[in-house]
Amino acid sequence: MGLKMINDMAEIDVKELCEMLRVIGDGQIKAFAYLIENADSKNHIQGTQEEIATESGVSTRTVSSLLGKLKKSGYIKEKRSGMHILDPRVMHYGSIGNKMVILKAWTGLEEETKQSE
Repeated sequence: MGLKMINDMAEIDVKELCEMLRVIGDGQIKAFAYLIENADSKNHIQGTQEEIATESGVSTRTVSSLLGKLKKSGYIKEKRSGMHILDPRVMHYGSIGNKMVILKAWTGLEEETKQSE
């Protein structure tokens, strides 16, 4: 599809990006492509590490390592067992209004994490 510029911001065709990442071939890249491609309109990704591994064609250890790196760097959070949420500042579907709804949920998870520490 290609890259489109909207108000000086790049629009990325997610399906094409994911396909490109799968072609590159590294296990973590394949798993990452799966996460992006399977995020719903609220940036939720459902599935256990085993399910993500099976669906993306990599080992559970690879998925565990990837999720650990993404969590540590703040790009993904575990909402509950078997459900993660991607940082909406990096990627979101739909309008700016949808981004704000997701960002509110994201911020709520940050507050819960701080309170449990």
